[in-house]
Amino acid sequence: MKWATAALSLVALAASAAWTFLLFERKTAFWKAAEALHQRGIPAETIYAGEWTYYHPRGFDELTTDFSPERIERSTYLVWDPLFRPYDVDEKTWVRIGEESYRWLDLSKRQVSVYRRIDAPEGVAR
Repeated sequence: MKWATAALSLVALAASAAWTFLLFERKTAFWKAAEALHQRGIPAETIYAGEWTYYHPRGFDELTTDFSPERIERSTYLVWDPLFRPYDVDEKTWVRIGEESYRWLDLSKRQVSVYRRIDAPEGVAR
C-alpha cells in the first residue's frame, strides 16, 4: 500500500510540474509579446496582455487581475490566445500584426497573437 501511495504521489507531482511548466510557457509568450510592443515605444496603457497588463496599470483607474472586456475596449493593442476565449477577436475591429510561440500540453507549438485596433487614433505607433 505504501508503494502504491508513493507511486501515485510521484505521478501527481510529475503531472503538476508539467502543467505548471506549460502554463509558465504560455504566460511567458504573453509577456514577451507585450514587452516587444512596449519596447517599440507603445505606452503600457494602450496594451492589453493578460497579467502583463496588471503589472503595468498606468493609465487605468483600477488595479485588478480579473479579465476585463472594458480594458480591451480601451486598448489599442491586444495580445491574445485563441485557445482561451472569453473575448472574441473580430476582423472588423482588430488586425493581426504578430505572434509569439509557446508549447502546449501535447508539446505542439501554439501562438499568442498580437493585434492592433483597426480604428486606432492617429499618431499611435504601428
